[in-house]
Amino acid sequence: MILILLVIPAIYFSFLSFVEVYKAVDKKNRVHKTKIALYLILVSFILILFANIFAFDATESNFGTSYWLTATIYYLLVSMMSGYVFLVIKRSRSRKNITKLTLTIFTILLYVPVIVWMSRVYSVGIYSGKFGTSAKYAKKIVDQNINPRVNHNVISSYRVGDNWNVKVDFISRDGEIKVTKNYRVGINDGKIIKEGKAVKFSVTKSLMPIDDAEIILFSSNSGQTQNSYDWDKIDYMKSDENGVAETDIDIKDNVYYFVQIKDCSLACQSVYYKLGEPIKGEYRIEYNPLQYNVVEI
Repeated sequence: MILILLVIPAIYFSFLSFVEVYKAVDKKNRVHKTKIALYLILVSFILILFANIFAFDATESNFGTSYWLTATIYYLLVSMMSGYVFLVIKRSRSRKNITKLTLTIFTILLYVPVIVWMSRVYSVGIYSGKFGTSAKYAKKIVDQNINPRVNHNVISSYRVGDNWNVKVDFISRDGEIKVTKNYRVGINDGKIIKEGKAVKFSVTKSLMPIDDAEIILFSSNSGQTQNSYDWDKIDYMKSDENGVAETDIDIKDNVYYFVQIKDCSLACQSVYYKLGEPIKGEYRIEYNPLQYNVVEI
C-alpha cells in the first residue's frame, strides 16, 4: 500500500516534468537547455525524496549514508536519461505523433519498475527474502528466537557492516529491566549469528526442577565474590518446566561468571553462585557448554 501511494505521485510529477521538457523544444527545434535542466532537477529531487523514504524505512534507527548516496546517483541518472530520450523523440520526424498518452505510458513503464527495484535492492529489502533482510524483519527474527516465557522488548535495529545489530531489553518479573543484549542478524541470509560456547543451565531445588525461575548471568574481570560492583549483567533467562534455560552468550575461558537464581515458586528468594566452584545448599545449578557457529532460525 505504501509503495502504491509513493508510486502514484512519482508518476504524476514525472509526467508533468517531462511534458515541460517536451514543451521546452520550440517549433524551430531549438532546445531551451536551462528550462530542461531545471525540470530535470525538480523531478530528480522528488524521486530522491521517495528513494530516501524507502531507505529510512529499511534502516530505521540510522539512515544509512550508502543508501542515500546510491539512491541519489541512480535517480539522477534515470531522470537525465529520460529527459534525453524525450528530447530525441521530440526532435525526430515523428514528433507530431507524440501525445500525452504516449508520455504517460512511457513514464509508467520507466518509473514503476525503477521504484520497485530500488526499494527491494538498494534499501536492503523492504520485502524480506532473496533481496535481503530489512531491519524490521531482523527484529522479528530475533523476537521469534527469544524464549516466550521471558518478558522482553525489541527496542532498535541498526546496521553494522554486513549485519543488523538488534538491541533487546529483558525485563524481570517485577518490571525492572535486568539486561540489554545485542543480537547480530546477517543482512543477506537473515540468520542470527552465534559464535563461541553457549551454556545450558539446569536448575533444581532439593533435586527437583524449578519451573519459571529467573536466572541472571553476570561477568566479572576480578572474580571477587564480594565485589559485586564490578559485575556486569550479560543475560537474563527463565527456566522451563524441566528447570532448563539456555544462554547464547559467548562464554570465555578468561572471564569469571556468576549466576543469580531467583525462585518465586513459594516465597521469592535469590541465591548467587560462581560458575566452576562447588555449590552448597538445597539449590543446584548444572551447566553444559554447547558449541555452535551459525544457527538458522
